[in-house]
Amino acid sequence: MTWSIWGTVQQENKIVRGITQVSTATHGGYVVSKGKCTDAMKEVGVKRGNYWYFEEDCDWAVVALCCWNDFYKTGSSDNLKKAAIKICNIYHKEWLEKWFPNLINHI
Repeated sequence: MTWSIWGTVQQENKIVRGITQVSTATHGGYVVSKGKCTDAMKEVGVKRGNYWYFEEDCDWAVVALCCWNDFYKTGSSDNLKKAAIKICNIYHKEWLEKWFPNLINHI
């Protein structure tokens, strides 16, 4: 991947097929293919072409929760999941209530 909505990609980390973490000179986040992007994720991400983009600041947590099995297979710890839940409780509470109601205030 050479381009993202944040600019020219300087570094990328493929999580699994269809999910890539990218960094640019100024920002970054997760890029998710349309085939991997769930309906829940589409409520938060930004669509450009065949990809959905998720900001590294707080939207990454949506990708992590929706695709936790993929993240966990790559060696991500339960601490990452706890961080994702906390971020969603702060920045995406209505989304969390709709898609993962059992995780509300579960920090």
